[in-house]
Amino acid sequence: EFFFRVLLLNILFFLIKVFLRSEILSALVAVLLASFLFSASHYVGSLSDSFQIYSFLFRWIAGLLFTILYFARGFAVTAYTHAFYDIWVLV
Repeated sequence: EFFFRVLLLNILFFLIKVFLRSEILSALVAVLLASFLFSASHYVGSLSDSFQIYSFLFRWIAGLLFTILYFARGFAVTAYTHAFYDIWVLV
């Protein structure tokens, strides 16, 4: 959560802002790209899932929702929400 919501999102925003010069458009592109990378990260490594478009899109949308939650409620609520979701999926 910390990497994708706090670090990556802010770094992407500031890098994209240099090229687009619009804060709103830069924020939108940063959110979409960070969520895309969040989804893609679930398919990297020896213990990763096998790629399926449905699960990729589901995770991309979940990444978008987590990012919106991060902006609306902050990091702690987002981290807890993601942790509770992971626990729910495992049970």
